[in-house]
Amino acid sequence: MASVTAISFESNGIRIISGNTAGGAFTPRQALTVTEQELEAFLASDSSNSYLVAISPEDAIYETVSIPPTDPKLTPVLARNEVARNHPELKSFSCAVKVIGDIPVEGRTIRKVACCLVPQSDIQPVLELFVRHNKVVNTMVAAPSALSPLLETFEDGGNGTLLCAFDGGNSKTLFLREEGAVVFARSVSSNEFGWDLIDRQNVTMTLDYCFQSLRMRPSKVITLNSAGEEDPDAPPPRLVPLPQPDFVAANPQLLQQYMIPLALAAIEQPATNSLLPQEYIEQIAQQTLLRRAMTGFLAGTLVLAVLIGLRYMTIHAELNNIAAMKRQETNLASVYRDHQEAQAQRNTDQPLITAMNSILSPPDIPRFLVAFGAVRTSGVGITSINATRDKESLTLQLAGTTSGSSYAASQLQFETFLESLKQMSGINITARQMDLTNKTFTIGATYKP
Repeated sequence: MASVTAISFESNGIRIISGNTAGGAFTPRQALTVTEQELEAFLASDSSNSYLVAISPEDAIYETVSIPPTDPKLTPVLARNEVARNHPELKSFSCAVKVIGDIPVEGRTIRKVACCLVPQSDIQPVLELFVRHNKVVNTMVAAPSALSPLLETFEDGGNGTLLCAFDGGNSKTLFLREEGAVVFARSVSSNEFGWDLIDRQNVTMTLDYCFQSLRMRPSKVITLNSAGEEDPDAPPPRLVPLPQPDFVAANPQLLQQYMIPLALAAIEQPATNSLLPQEYIEQIAQQTLLRRAMTGFLAGTLVLAVLIGLRYMTIHAELNNIAAMKRQETNLASVYRDHQEAQAQRNTDQPLITAMNSILSPPDIPRFLVAFGAVRTSGVGITSINATRDKESLTLQLAGTTSGSSYAASQLQFETFLESLKQMSGINITARQMDLTNKTFTIGATYKP
C-alpha cells in the first residue's frame, strides 16, 4: 500500500487529496481546499516527501505538430524543437507531449503529436512553494492532462474525438480530446456548479471553434464531474455525464469537487506528460544521489566504528595477557630451578623405571587364565591350552570338544564358545577349525592385555 498526496492549483482554491493506492484503486484519506498561505503551513507540517501536482496555467498553448516517425525516445525532443520553431517568442518553456498516432499523408507517413506548452514563469512560482519546505514534486501536469485518462473508462475506451467539460464551480474547463491526447483547452468563467444557459452557450461556441478553426467535430460532449443525469429538457448541446470511475473509492460529492487531484492520484501519468523543467529534474536526481551517497557513507562509518570497537577490545585483551605474562616473569627463576631439580630426579629414577617396565610389560599367563575363567564353556570341554609368551603378547593354541547330540548342536556350541571368547578383553582370534565328525575343535589366538 503506497501513500499518495496530490495537489491541484485551481481558480477557486488549491485542492489537496491524500490517500492510499492498493490493488489498482485509490482510497482518499484526507481532502482539503486551502489558500496559498494555508498551503505553506500544510507543507511545513506534512510528513510526505513527494507530491503530484496539477496546474491550470492561463498562458498554456496547445498545439499539434507533425514529425517523421522515429524512435519513441526521440519523439519528445523532435516535438519540442518543432513547437520552439513555431513559437520563437517563448524563450523558456516546458513541453508535455502525447502521440496521437501515425497517419499516411500523400504517400508518406507522419506522426501527429499533441503538445502542451507552458512558460516557465507559470511553473517556477509553484515549484518554489515546495522548494522552500524541502519537498519534492514527482510530476507536474496540466489539469486537462490529469483529467484525460478518466475518459478511458468511457465507451470504446474514450477513442475518437470528444469535447470534455470539467465543472470547477466558478470556472469551467473545456478541452478537446483526440485519440487520448489533449489538442485544445480553454477555461471560461461561470456562476456556480452546474451547467446553466451561459455555460451551454460557451460549450456551443467551443464546438463551433473546433469545427471552424481546428477542422474537428467532436462526437460527444462529456461532462466529467456533473452530479446526476442530464435533464432531457435542457437546451442543447446534449451533455453526457461520465460514469464514476471504479478505481476511485470516493463519494460523488467528493469526486465532483476534487476530481483533478483524485485523477492525478489514482492514475499514473506518463513521463512525457510532465511539465517539470529539466533543470529541476536534474537537481532532484543529484539530491537523491547525494542522499544515497550520504546514507552509504553513514552506514560505512557505523560499520567502521563497530570494527574499531572490536579491534580495541582485542588489543585491550592482548595487553592484559602481556601484563599477566610480565607479572609471571618474577617467578620464572624459581620455576626454572624447580624444573632443573625435577629433571635431575627424573634422570636418576629413569633406569629403575625402565627396568620395572621391562619386567612387567610382557604378558602374564596367570592373568590370561584368570580372564579365560569368565568365558562361557557350556557344552564345550577344553582339552589343552598351549601358551607361548612373546615380548608383547601371548600366542595361544586351544583344543577342545563339544557335547552336542547332532552336528548342528555341536556347531552351535562351538560358535557360542567362540563368540564368548571374542568378548574377552585383549583376545584376537587368528585361526579356527571344527571337526564335526569327532566333535573336536582347535582355535588359534593372540592375547595382549
